[in-house]
Amino acid sequence: MSRLLLLLLLFGGCRGPLVVPCDNDQVCHTRDYTSGSCTTAPSGNKYCAFPDAMCGQRWDETAGEGLGGNCVASPDMGAPRLDMATAIHISAWLPKKVDAKFNGSFYGVYAVKGTQEIYVCGEMGAIYYSNDNGKNWARQGTPLEAQNKALLAIWGSDSQNIWAVGEGGTLLFKNGNLWTKAVQPSPSALHGVWGTNSQDIWVVGTQNTVLHNTGAGWGAINTNIPGDWSSIWVAGEKLYLVGNTGLYSRKSSQGKGWDKEPTDNNNPLYSIWGSGPNDVYVTGGFQTLLHWEGQKWGSPPELQPQGQGEQNPLSLYGVWGSGPNEVYAVGSFVQGGGQILFFNGKAWAPQTYSGSFGLYAIHGRGPAEAFIAGGDGEVLIGNP
Repeated sequence: MSRLLLLLLLFGGCRGPLVVPCDNDQVCHTRDYTSGSCTTAPSGNKYCAFPDAMCGQRWDETAGEGLGGNCVASPDMGAPRLDMATAIHISAWLPKKVDAKFNGSFYGVYAVKGTQEIYVCGEMGAIYYSNDNGKNWARQGTPLEAQNKALLAIWGSDSQNIWAVGEGGTLLFKNGNLWTKAVQPSPSALHGVWGTNSQDIWVVGTQNTVLHNTGAGWGAINTNIPGDWSSIWVAGEKLYLVGNTGLYSRKSSQGKGWDKEPTDNNNPLYSIWGSGPNDVYVTGGFQTLLHWEGQKWGSPPELQPQGQGEQNPLSLYGVWGSGPNEVYAVGSFVQGGGQILFFNGKAWAPQTYSGSFGLYAIHGRGPAEAFIAGGDGEVLIGNP
């Protein structure tokens, strides 16, 4: 429902008013949509539809509701419709050197929703913080025993509860302004951290490490699947686990057994993200990008996995999006340099990145607002 409240930002010379929820036609009329009607979208959400001759804003079944796009002619020659694939997105990435004294790589990034706060973590136990969307940065103090370990991922439920994980079982928690070392539940390298809220946090790592915290402390979960895990994510009633042995899931966070997802992939997997239960992306080595569209897993035709004999393979380490029509994947080539890929709801295409260092993680807050963690102490800031 919240997406229906977003301002439709339209290109092509026309700007429309808000797509607003409604209960009946009278609600639309009292909002000055005198020709509008209260219409039910396929999702079940009700919104005010109105046939504006210049820029008709109405449901587009192939894309989604509540996001902006170009006003184009309907295929059936009817009223104009929104082409959601041209919705607002990031068109350029601005590199920012976080600290002239730090030349290491950043492996994790977390942008706090509803604020201008950003955290990045990386080599030598480094955690940097910005409260102005990346214009200025300051290094935060971390426990001494973490300062010779690489921090590989960072996530938070809000600005007051943030976790960072890394080598040697390093597990750090920021409550307020202080980073502290949590009781070490595992000596294994921890590669991923993610949660649904401050009372439901998951951490994964090497040697079949899966940890879960429900607010009462950390507990280990035995998947009975030997391997190294990179990322974990929940979509609806499904909990997904990705790593070097593939993609697994179980029916709910309370389930016991894990099932291997039916994919054709044999490459290591690194990250997972989705806009909902029927729109899930997984990325991995050799340009692997898998998509679940509600019925099966597949790879986009324009982005097939590379062969094992590829001379300069691309590993896609991170994936994130604001919705089904704005998704980004980032990664690194074996011989150096990084890659940014963008999906506009119709097809994947590379975006310009002229840097010579790898890109390892991406996170954002909403449409056209995302940040990438990279090598040489750089963060890329998305610019619409």
